[in-house]
Amino acid sequence: MNKVTKILVGLLLYLIGGKLFAQSTINPDSVCLGSTAESYWITNNPNSTYQWSVDVATGGVITSGQGTNSIVIDWSATAIGLHTEAITLVEIDNVTGCSGEITLDVEVLPLPTAPTGSNVTACEGGSIPDLLAIGAQVTWYSDAGLTNQVGIGNNYSTGQTLPGTYTYYATETLNGCEGPSVAITLTIIASPSVDAGPDDAICEGDTYTLTALGSNNNGYVWSTSGDGTFSSINSANSVYTPGANDIANGSVILTMTAIGNTPCGDVSDDMVLTITQAATANAGQDDIICDGDTYTLAASATNYNLITWSTSGDGTFSNTNILNPVYTPGVNDIANGTVDLTLTASANGTCLDATDVMTITINPLPNPGQIQHN
Repeated sequence: MNKVTKILVGLLLYLIGGKLFAQSTINPDSVCLGSTAESYWITNNPNSTYQWSVDVATGGVITSGQGTNSIVIDWSATAIGLHTEAITLVEIDNVTGCSGEITLDVEVLPLPTAPTGSNVTACEGGSIPDLLAIGAQVTWYSDAGLTNQVGIGNNYSTGQTLPGTYTYYATETLNGCEGPSVAITLTIIASPSVDAGPDDAICEGDTYTLTALGSNNNGYVWSTSGDGTFSSINSANSVYTPGANDIANGSVILTMTAIGNTPCGDVSDDMVLTITQAATANAGQDDIICDGDTYTLAASATNYNLITWSTSGDGTFSNTNILNPVYTPGVNDIANGTVDLTLTASANGTCLDATDVMTITINPLPNPGQIQHN
Protein backbone atom coordinates (compact mmCIF):
# COMPACT_ATOMS: atom_id res chain seq x y z
CA MET A 1 0.00 0.00 0.00
CA ASN A 2 1.49 3.35 -1.08
CA LYS A 3 1.46 6.52 0.96
CA VAL A 4 -1.56 7.99 -0.81
CA THR A 5 -3.56 4.85 -0.30
CA LYS A 6 -2.68 4.83 3.40
CA ILE A 7 -3.89 8.43 3.72
CA LEU A 8 -7.14 7.62 1.97
CA VAL A 9 -7.78 4.58 4.14
CA GLY A 10 -7.06 6.59 7.24
CA LEU A 11 -9.36 9.36 6.10
CA LEU A 12 -12.12 6.87 5.36
CA LEU A 13 -11.81 5.35 8.76
CA TYR A 14 -11.90 8.77 10.33
CA LEU A 15 -14.98 9.81 8.37
CA ILE A 16 -16.90 6.71 9.36
CA GLY A 17 -15.66 6.92 12.90
CA GLY A 18 -13.74 3.67 12.56
CA LYS A 19 -11.48 2.48 15.34
CA LEU A 20 -8.60 0.08 15.04
CA PHE A 21 -9.33 -1.72 18.36
CA ALA A 22 -12.43 -3.28 19.84
CA GLN A 23 -11.56 -3.05 23.53
CA SER A 24 -14.62 -2.15 25.63
CA THR A 25 -14.91 -1.07 29.26
CA ILE A 26 -17.49 0.36 31.62
CA ASN A 27 -17.27 4.11 31.55
CA PRO A 28 -16.61 5.69 33.97
CA ASP A 29 -14.16 3.37 35.62
CA SER A 30 -13.90 3.60 39.40
CA VAL A 31 -10.97 3.41 41.77
CA CYS A 32 -10.59 3.86 45.48
CA LEU A 33 -9.06 6.96 47.01
CA GLY A 34 -5.35 6.49 47.61
CA SER A 35 -5.00 3.62 45.15
CA THR A 36 -1.38 3.26 44.04
CA ALA A 37 -1.39 0.44 41.50
CA GLU A 38 -4.39 0.19 39.16
CA SER A 39 -3.89 -1.85 35.98
CA TYR A 40 -5.38 -0.93 32.60
CA TRP A 41 -4.96 -2.89 29.39
CA ILE A 42 -6.23 -3.47 25.89
CA THR A 43 -6.15 -6.58 23.76
CA ASN A 44 -2.69 -6.67 22.30
CA ASN A 45 -2.21 -6.24 18.54
CA PRO A 46 1.36 -7.18 17.62
CA ASN A 47 1.16 -4.81 14.61
CA SER A 48 0.31 -1.81 16.75
CA THR A 49 2.11 0.69 18.90
CA TYR A 50 0.38 2.07 22.00
CA GLN A 51 0.69 5.52 23.53
CA TRP A 52 -1.00 6.13 26.88
CA SER A 53 -1.49 9.42 28.65
CA VAL A 54 -3.12 10.57 31.87
CA ASP A 55 -4.73 13.97 32.21
CA VAL A 56 -2.20 15.91 34.26
CA ALA A 57 -5.01 17.67 36.10
CA THR A 58 -5.95 14.42 37.77
CA GLY A 59 -2.55 13.89 39.36
CA GLY A 60 -2.43 10.28 38.15
CA VAL A 61 0.96 8.87 37.16
CA ILE A 62 1.77 5.98 34.83
CA THR A 63 4.27 3.91 36.78
CA SER A 64 4.92 1.11 34.26
CA GLY A 65 3.91 -0.27 30.86
CA GLN A 66 4.11 2.84 28.67
CA GLY A 67 4.34 1.82 25.01
CA THR A 68 2.71 -1.54 25.67
CA ASN A 69 -0.89 -2.68 25.71
CA SER A 70 -0.92 -2.71 29.56
CA ILE A 71 -0.06 0.01 32.07
CA VAL A 72 -0.19 0.62 35.83
CA ILE A 73 -1.35 3.97 37.21
CA ASP A 74 -0.80 5.50 40.63
CA TRP A 75 -3.93 7.48 41.62
CA SER A 76 -2.77 8.32 45.15
CA ALA A 77 -2.64 12.06 44.38
CA THR A 78 -6.04 12.14 42.67
CA ALA A 79 -8.95 13.83 44.40
CA ILE A 80 -12.34 12.26 45.03
CA GLY A 81 -14.79 12.75 42.21
CA LEU A 82 -15.35 12.13 38.48
CA HIS A 83 -12.43 12.89 36.19
CA THR A 84 -13.52 12.92 32.54
CA GLU A 85 -11.13 11.65 29.89
CA ALA A 86 -8.68 10.88 32.64
CA ILE A 87 -6.96 8.21 30.51
CA THR A 88 -6.26 8.48 26.80
CA LEU A 89 -4.96 5.67 24.62
CA VAL A 90 -3.76 6.16 21.04
CA GLU A 91 -3.17 3.00 19.03
CA ILE A 92 -1.09 3.34 15.83
CA ASP A 93 -1.20 0.60 13.21
CA ASN A 94 2.41 -0.01 12.26
CA VAL A 95 1.38 -1.19 8.76
CA THR A 96 -1.12 1.45 7.75
CA GLY A 97 0.10 4.33 9.89
CA CYS A 98 -3.50 4.87 10.91
CA SER A 99 -4.26 5.70 14.54
CA GLY A 100 -7.27 5.46 16.74
CA GLU A 101 -7.98 7.03 20.13
CA ILE A 102 -10.12 6.11 23.10
CA THR A 103 -10.56 7.81 26.44
CA LEU A 104 -11.77 6.58 29.80
CA ASP A 105 -13.40 8.59 32.53
CA VAL A 106 -12.22 7.69 36.04
CA GLU A 107 -14.20 8.23 39.22
CA VAL A 108 -12.25 8.24 42.48
CA LEU A 109 -14.45 6.88 45.25
CA PRO A 110 -14.05 7.90 48.89
CA LEU A 111 -12.91 5.30 51.38
CA PRO A 112 -15.36 4.22 54.05
CA THR A 113 -14.55 5.08 57.63
CA ALA A 114 -13.14 2.45 59.95
CA PRO A 115 -15.78 0.32 61.65
CA THR A 116 -16.44 0.83 65.33
CA GLY A 117 -15.72 -1.81 67.91
CA SER A 118 -14.95 -2.35 71.57
CA ASN A 119 -12.17 -4.26 73.24
CA VAL A 120 -13.18 -7.43 75.04
CA THR A 121 -11.90 -8.87 78.32
CA ALA A 122 -12.66 -12.44 79.38
CA CYS A 123 -11.53 -14.93 82.01
CA GLU A 124 -9.50 -18.02 81.25
CA GLY A 125 -11.66 -21.11 81.40
CA GLY A 126 -14.85 -19.14 80.95
CA SER A 127 -16.85 -18.24 77.87
CA ILE A 128 -14.74 -16.27 75.40
CA PRO A 129 -17.06 -13.86 73.53
CA ASP A 130 -16.72 -12.96 69.85
CA LEU A 131 -15.20 -9.65 68.83
CA LEU A 132 -17.71 -7.24 67.28
CA ALA A 133 -17.16 -4.53 64.67
CA ILE A 134 -20.03 -2.34 63.46
CA GLY A 135 -19.77 -1.60 59.75
CA ALA A 136 -20.63 -2.84 56.25
CA GLN A 137 -18.77 -5.79 54.75
CA VAL A 138 -16.37 -6.09 57.67
CA THR A 139 -13.11 -7.97 57.11
CA TRP A 140 -10.86 -9.14 59.95
CA TYR A 141 -7.06 -9.34 59.87
CA SER A 142 -4.51 -10.57 62.38
CA ASP A 143 -1.88 -7.97 61.43
CA ALA A 144 -1.76 -4.19 61.17
CA GLY A 145 -0.51 -4.48 57.59
CA LEU A 146 -3.82 -6.17 56.65
CA THR A 147 -2.09 -9.04 54.87
CA ASN A 148 -3.43 -11.99 56.85
CA GLN A 149 -7.21 -12.15 56.58
CA VAL A 150 -8.79 -14.28 59.30
CA GLY A 151 -12.51 -13.62 59.05
CA ILE A 152 -15.41 -11.72 57.57
CA GLY A 153 -18.62 -10.37 59.02
CA ASN A 154 -19.41 -8.23 62.01
CA ASN A 155 -18.64 -10.98 64.53
CA TYR A 156 -15.33 -12.78 64.75
CA SER A 157 -14.56 -15.79 66.95
CA THR A 158 -10.83 -15.75 67.67
CA GLY A 159 -10.56 -19.30 68.99
CA GLN A 160 -8.14 -18.05 71.65
CA THR A 161 -8.29 -19.69 75.11
CA LEU A 162 -4.95 -19.00 76.78
CA PRO A 163 -4.21 -15.90 78.87
CA GLY A 164 -2.82 -12.99 76.89
CA THR A 165 -3.76 -9.96 74.80
CA TYR A 166 -4.64 -10.58 71.16
CA THR A 167 -5.09 -7.72 68.71
CA TYR A 168 -7.12 -7.96 65.50
CA TYR A 169 -7.86 -5.36 62.82
CA ALA A 170 -11.26 -4.81 61.24
CA THR A 171 -12.01 -2.88 58.05
CA GLU A 172 -15.17 -1.83 56.23
CA THR A 173 -15.65 -2.15 52.46
CA LEU A 174 -18.08 0.01 50.45
CA ASN A 175 -18.38 0.12 46.65
CA GLY A 176 -15.37 -2.14 46.44
CA CYS A 177 -13.21 0.23 48.49
CA GLU A 178 -11.69 -0.98 51.76
CA GLY A 179 -11.24 1.68 54.39
CA PRO A 180 -8.78 2.04 57.24
CA SER A 181 -8.72 -0.50 60.04
CA VAL A 182 -9.62 -0.30 63.68
CA ALA A 183 -7.66 -2.34 66.21
CA ILE A 184 -9.81 -4.45 68.53
CA THR A 185 -8.20 -6.46 71.31
CA LEU A 186 -9.21 -9.57 73.17
CA THR A 187 -7.64 -9.83 76.62
CA ILE A 188 -7.91 -13.17 78.40
CA ILE A 189 -7.18 -12.81 82.11
CA ALA A 190 -5.54 -15.79 83.81
CA SER A 191 -7.94 -17.47 86.20
CA PRO A 192 -6.96 -17.22 89.87
CA SER A 193 -5.64 -20.20 91.80
CA VAL A 194 -5.41 -20.79 95.53
CA ASP A 195 -4.09 -23.46 97.89
CA ALA A 196 -4.82 -23.01 101.59
CA GLY A 197 -2.09 -25.51 102.46
CA PRO A 198 -2.21 -29.09 103.72
CA ASP A 199 -4.32 -30.14 106.67
CA ASP A 200 -2.30 -30.00 109.87
CA ALA A 201 -2.51 -30.36 113.65
CA ILE A 202 -1.41 -28.35 116.65
CA CYS A 203 -1.72 -28.63 120.37
CA GLU A 204 -4.03 -26.66 122.59
CA GLY A 205 -2.39 -23.36 123.43
CA ASP A 206 -0.32 -23.21 120.25
CA THR A 207 -0.80 -20.85 117.31
CA TYR A 208 -0.49 -21.91 113.68
CA THR A 209 1.36 -20.14 110.84
CA LEU A 210 -0.48 -20.74 107.57
CA THR A 211 1.45 -21.59 104.38
CA ALA A 212 -0.99 -20.73 101.63
CA LEU A 213 -0.20 -20.18 97.96
CA GLY A 214 -2.05 -18.36 95.20
CA SER A 215 -1.57 -16.76 91.81
CA ASN A 216 -3.31 -14.48 89.31
CA ASN A 217 -5.41 -12.76 91.92
CA ASN A 218 -6.07 -9.39 93.47
CA GLY A 219 -5.46 -10.35 97.09
CA TYR A 220 -6.48 -12.84 99.77
CA VAL A 221 -9.09 -13.09 102.50
CA TRP A 222 -8.99 -15.69 105.29
CA SER A 223 -12.08 -16.88 107.13
CA THR A 224 -12.69 -19.47 109.86
CA SER A 225 -15.50 -21.84 110.69
CA GLY A 226 -14.77 -21.29 114.36
CA ASP A 227 -14.02 -18.47 116.75
CA GLY A 228 -10.26 -18.06 116.41
CA THR A 229 -8.46 -15.01 115.06
CA PHE A 230 -5.93 -14.27 112.29
CA SER A 231 -2.95 -11.98 112.67
CA SER A 232 -3.97 -10.65 109.23
CA ILE A 233 -6.88 -11.88 107.15
CA ASN A 234 -5.15 -10.63 103.99
CA SER A 235 -1.78 -12.34 104.40
CA ALA A 236 -1.07 -15.71 102.79
CA ASN A 237 1.07 -16.58 105.83
CA SER A 238 -1.20 -15.31 108.55
CA VAL A 239 -0.89 -16.68 112.11
CA TYR A 240 -4.09 -18.29 113.43
CA THR A 241 -4.90 -18.38 117.13
CA PRO A 242 -7.61 -20.95 117.90
CA GLY A 243 -10.58 -19.86 119.98
CA ALA A 244 -12.23 -21.66 122.87
CA ASN A 245 -14.81 -23.29 120.60
CA ASP A 246 -12.11 -24.42 118.16
CA ILE A 247 -10.31 -26.17 121.00
CA ALA A 248 -13.49 -27.68 122.40
CA ASN A 249 -14.49 -28.98 118.96
CA GLY A 250 -11.05 -30.37 118.30
CA SER A 251 -10.75 -28.91 114.79
CA VAL A 252 -11.51 -25.86 112.69
CA ILE A 253 -11.81 -25.22 108.95
CA LEU A 254 -9.74 -22.33 107.64
CA THR A 255 -10.71 -20.98 104.21
CA MET A 256 -8.52 -18.91 101.94
CA THR A 257 -10.28 -16.93 99.22
CA ALA A 258 -8.30 -15.46 96.32
CA ILE A 259 -9.99 -12.43 94.80
CA GLY A 260 -10.13 -12.80 91.02
CA ASN A 261 -9.01 -10.07 88.65
CA THR A 262 -12.03 -8.72 86.78
CA PRO A 263 -13.83 -10.39 85.08
CA CYS A 264 -12.64 -13.55 86.83
CA GLY A 265 -14.51 -14.61 89.94
CA ASP A 266 -13.10 -15.46 93.35
CA VAL A 267 -11.82 -18.96 94.18
CA SER A 268 -11.45 -20.61 97.59
CA ASP A 269 -9.69 -23.52 99.23
CA ASP A 270 -9.96 -25.05 102.72
CA MET A 271 -7.55 -26.62 105.15
CA VAL A 272 -8.49 -28.43 108.36
CA LEU A 273 -6.56 -27.59 111.50
CA THR A 274 -6.87 -30.26 114.16
CA ILE A 275 -6.40 -29.00 117.71
CA THR A 276 -5.34 -31.61 120.24
CA GLN A 277 -6.17 -30.81 123.85
CA ALA A 278 -3.13 -30.62 126.09
CA ALA A 279 -2.38 -33.41 128.52
CA THR A 280 -2.57 -32.70 132.26
CA ALA A 281 -1.05 -34.60 135.14
CA ASN A 282 -1.66 -34.29 138.89
CA ALA A 283 0.33 -36.74 141.01
CA GLY A 284 -1.64 -35.80 144.11
CA GLN A 285 -0.82 -33.96 147.31
CA ASP A 286 2.40 -34.52 149.18
CA ASP A 287 1.79 -36.92 152.08
CA ILE A 288 3.35 -38.64 155.09
CA ILE A 289 3.51 -42.31 155.97
CA CYS A 290 5.26 -44.35 158.57
CA ASP A 291 8.13 -46.70 158.09
CA GLY A 292 6.68 -50.00 156.99
CA ASP A 293 3.56 -48.50 155.42
CA THR A 294 2.63 -48.57 151.75
CA TYR A 295 0.96 -45.64 149.97
CA THR A 296 -2.02 -45.69 147.59
CA LEU A 297 -1.60 -42.83 145.15
CA ALA A 298 -4.55 -40.58 144.33
CA ALA A 299 -3.50 -39.05 140.99
CA SER A 300 -5.51 -37.61 138.14
CA ALA A 301 -4.77 -36.85 134.44
CA THR A 302 -6.56 -35.82 131.27
CA ASN A 303 -6.02 -35.98 127.48
CA TYR A 304 -3.35 -38.65 127.61
CA ASN A 305 -2.69 -41.96 125.91
CA LEU A 306 -0.44 -43.51 128.58
CA ILE A 307 0.26 -43.08 132.27
CA THR A 308 3.73 -43.80 133.66
CA TRP A 309 4.99 -43.59 137.26
CA SER A 310 8.62 -43.29 138.26
CA THR A 311 10.40 -42.93 141.58
CA SER A 312 13.47 -41.05 142.72
CA GLY A 313 14.21 -43.88 145.14
CA ASP A 314 14.18 -47.66 145.20
CA GLY A 315 10.58 -48.42 146.00
CA THR A 316 8.14 -50.26 143.75
CA PHE A 317 4.69 -49.60 142.24
CA SER A 318 1.97 -52.19 142.08
CA ASN A 319 1.43 -50.94 138.48
CA THR A 320 3.35 -48.10 136.86
CA ASN A 321 0.64 -47.45 134.24
CA ILE A 322 -2.45 -46.68 136.32
CA LEU A 323 -3.44 -43.52 138.18
CA ASN A 324 -3.81 -45.11 141.61
CA PRO A 325 -1.10 -47.71 142.12
CA VAL A 326 0.22 -48.72 145.54
CA TYR A 327 3.76 -47.62 146.28
CA THR A 328 5.98 -49.64 148.59
CA PRO A 329 8.99 -47.63 149.79
CA GLY A 330 12.39 -49.20 149.45
CA VAL A 331 15.23 -49.37 151.96
CA ASN A 332 16.84 -46.23 150.61
CA ASP A 333 13.50 -44.40 150.62
CA ILE A 334 13.13 -45.20 154.32
CA ALA A 335 16.71 -44.33 155.06
CA ASN A 336 16.38 -40.99 153.25
CA GLY A 337 13.07 -40.23 154.88
CA THR A 338 11.50 -39.00 151.62
CA VAL A 339 10.92 -40.08 148.05
CA ASP A 340 9.63 -38.20 144.98
CA LEU A 341 7.06 -39.96 142.82
CA THR A 342 6.63 -38.58 139.29
CA LEU A 343 3.50 -39.01 137.19
CA THR A 344 3.96 -38.63 133.41
CA ALA A 345 0.91 -38.33 131.13
CA SER A 346 1.99 -39.06 127.54
CA ALA A 347 0.19 -36.55 125.33
CA ASN A 348 -1.75 -37.08 122.11
CA GLY A 349 -0.79 -35.65 118.75
CA THR A 350 1.84 -32.94 118.80
CA CYS A 351 1.27 -32.01 122.43
CA LEU A 352 4.03 -32.29 125.01
CA ASP A 353 3.86 -34.81 127.81
CA ALA A 354 2.61 -33.54 131.17
CA THR A 355 4.40 -34.39 134.44
CA ASP A 356 3.81 -33.79 138.12
CA VAL A 357 5.67 -34.79 141.25
CA MET A 358 4.42 -35.61 144.74
CA THR A 359 6.63 -36.26 147.74
CA ILE A 360 6.09 -38.92 150.37
CA THR A 361 7.69 -38.32 153.70
CA ILE A 362 8.49 -41.56 155.55
CA ASN A 363 8.65 -41.14 159.30
CA PRO A 364 10.65 -43.67 161.29
CA LEU A 365 8.91 -45.78 163.88
CA PRO A 366 9.58 -44.94 167.55
CA ASN A 367 11.98 -47.28 169.39
CA PRO A 368 10.53 -47.69 172.89
CA GLY A 369 12.85 -48.83 175.69
CA GLN A 370 12.26 -51.72 178.10
CA ILE A 371 9.17 -51.76 180.08
CA GLN A 372 10.02 -51.39 183.71
CA HIS A 373 8.03 -52.28 186.78
CA ASN A 374 8.43 -51.17 190.43
